[in-house]
This record gives sequence, C-alpha cells and structure tokens, in this order.
Amino acid sequence: MYAPSYTSRRRRHKLEIPTPKRRRGASRRSAARVILYDAMRSAELPYTIRLAEIAQVAKLPRIEIAAAALFPEADLPPAHRTEETPACVFETAAREGRLWVALDASGEPVGFALVELASGGAHLAEMDVLPAHGRRGVGTALVRTVMAWVAQRGLAALTLTTFRHLPWNGPFYRRLGFEELASEQITPALRARLAGEAQEGLDPAQRIAMRWAPESGAAGAAHGR
Repeated sequence: MYAPSYTSRRRRHKLEIPTPKRRRGASRRSAARVILYDAMRSAELPYTIRLAEIAQVAKLPRIEIAAAALFPEADLPPAHRTEETPACVFETAAREGRLWVALDASGEPVGFALVELASGGAHLAEMDVLPAHGRRGVGTALVRTVMAWVAQRGLAALTLTTFRHLPWNGPFYRRLGFEELASEQITPALRARLAGEAQEGLDPAQRIAMRWAPESGAAGAAHGR
C-alpha cells in the first residue's frame, strides 16, 4: 500500500522550503481545485478525508505502529517500529489545522497526514495508513488533500523525505508529481533532517528529499490517477 512514508519522529527540524520557479499555466487556485477533485475520487467509498479532531489523536499511534510493520527490517531498525509521535505534536497540529485523518464508514481513523510549516512552505512530516485499508486510494487521497491545501494557502512548495526504493515511498510520490531534489537543491534544514535520520539508523543511500510545487499541481494530480 501507499501507506507509510517514513519520516523519523525523533527529530523535527525547522525547514527552509526551496522556492520553485513560477510556471505558466493554471493558477494556484485552479490547481488546488483539480487536486482536491482528484483527492475526492482517489479513495474508494466509504472513506472520508477531513481535518483531525483532538479526540481522534489517541487513535493515531496504532496506525503508526501497524504501518511501520510493512517496512523490511533492513530499512527500518527495530527501535523505530514501536516509536510513536508524542500526543502533544498531534494535538498542536490538529488545533492549527495541519493534521488530516482518513475515516472509514464507522468514523474510525484508518490513516493520517501530518504537516509542518516553515519558511513559506510546508513539509509532509508523516503519512500513514492501516495496512488493512491499503491499496484503496486512501494514501493518495490524503496526500492530494494536503497538496490542495498547500496550493490554496499560496505556499511555495510541499517537501518530504522518504525511501528511494520502496514502491509506496519514492515511486508513489513521483506519480503524484513530486520531484527528487538533487544534492545542490537540498536546503540546510532538509539536509539536517536527512542527517538526523542517518544518525537514527536509516540508510542515507536510500533516503531522499522530494518537493512538489503548486504550479505543477494539475499535471501531478492527473499523472497520479
């Protein structure tokens, strides 16, 4: 499944978002509408993507743990398999409107996307989906919802760090329009994040930084269908 895009939850660095060159074509607002439309189509019913409520925060760690089990042991060290994001991080994000949940027909959270803000841009800090709800478009819908939000707010870009080789990581985000950053394009803050992940046991040769710019939103959404 497209579920977890592993981002270390132990270190959170202030991010500097690279400012992309503005492209001709659809406006940010029209791109956001296209992306959000595709997000709504991505998840098969009866899933709903919405901003998280404080009461739902306590149910998110079980999603993290279940999603972490999908990773090969060679990629994700044992210590990370039981690691949970502090409740205060989720609660703050929920209050600030940068935490989304995917709900099943019963209203239970089965996935979430957590975003951090800095330097005029956004960073997808974490996105997980319960494996039992995999391959149903839930992860795609979560990411596209975040992309639409970034475009609607007029933010410069959405970045993330992920595994290069796992199908539900780098290749998944490329299909949604994200581009891998070359070494010279990686900001000091993103480089510090990657370095922190390496210190925690993640193979730096398999970790990459990626970026999506709102100007390419419509093309990226169509490509990811």
